[in-house]
Amino acid sequence: MNDMRKSFMYCGPELDAEGVVIERFTVGERDLGNIMAMARSTRAGDYTRLSVDGRLWMSDTDAEYRDQIMALIEAQRHAGGRGLVNGLGLGCTLGAMLDHLEHIDVVESEERVCRLIGKWYESEFPGRVTVHCDNAYTIQWPKGTRWDVVWHDIWPGLCEDNLEGMGTLHRRYGRRCDWQGSWGKELLQYERRRTRDAWWR
Repeated sequence: MNDMRKSFMYCGPELDAEGVVIERFTVGERDLGNIMAMARSTRAGDYTRLSVDGRLWMSDTDAEYRDQIMALIEAQRHAGGRGLVNGLGLGCTLGAMLDHLEHIDVVESEERVCRLIGKWYESEFPGRVTVHCDNAYTIQWPKGTRWDVVWHDIWPGLCEDNLEGMGTLHRRYGRRCDWQGSWGKELLQYERRRTRDAWWR
């Protein structure tokens, strides 16, 4: 396992409070077939997942790591800079980006996640993480605020409807950063083109 992959593994405490659950789980060899069938492949091993009100939000499995890899590569490329992560979740992307960036702002709209998870990251990385309990589309930043890397991951699942919101965020932050990306954007764009091309045949 490479260093970047290790950094993506959640290292905080387990939790069960106010409908927010962070729990460890094991993927065994016998489980791999079912996971592969869902196109969410990972190796056998121990992982952590976050559920909110009984709904799975994210985990630190290999599939989730692959989903976030571009943000981590760009953080490495902009080492020593500033980052913005829209969507905290379990904080795996934040944790891995902190290996390279000096400071990261995080915007998370779920107040319980801000309080129960965000505060943990702020205390573990004092002065390097600032969690804003706000909406990524409407939060007001001071004039001149800029980041080297911006990553958007605020959607509970992937569907083409997300592309509109991604476009809004990319326009909103385009002049405030050197690079930005959104979880699943390229895949959704590919699927849209493929579906459109198939319709014209």
